[in-house]
Amino acid sequence: MNYKISHPNKIINCEINLPASKSISNRLLIIQALSNNTITIGNISKSEDTINLKKGILASNKKIDINHSGTAFRFLTSYLSSIKNKEYILTGSKRIQLSLLTKAKFTQLQKIIRLRLQFTCYKVREKRHQIINH
Repeated sequence: MNYKISHPNKIINCEINLPASKSISNRLLIIQALSNNTITIGNISKSEDTINLKKGILASNKKIDINHSGTAFRFLTSYLSSIKNKEYILTGSKRIQLSLLTKAKFTQLQKIIRLRLQFTCYKVREKRHQIINH
């Protein structure tokens, strides 16, 4: 589903009816926040992810707890990093924290494995070279 809205003088005043899906609602909330609330959203999803994303965008304190909402965590990570001269602590349930920690450890493990494989390949090439030269 693609929508393109344009007007020659770049001023658009219209209403667009979209389904109340979590995916569309979350994206609209980010667009609304990035456009300084110049758009109005109706028929928004009532999913936990969307509710937590909206709370996170509107939060006035430094620490933002998104509970179990992984989608909200991902969207808020990008959105909050775009706000200049402010720092936030984005946290969630133990499950979210463990999931993020596991992903970070997995990424680190992948890097270690990749380095070991590269080193092993280098050693094999080096030994082949030695065998060929002897």
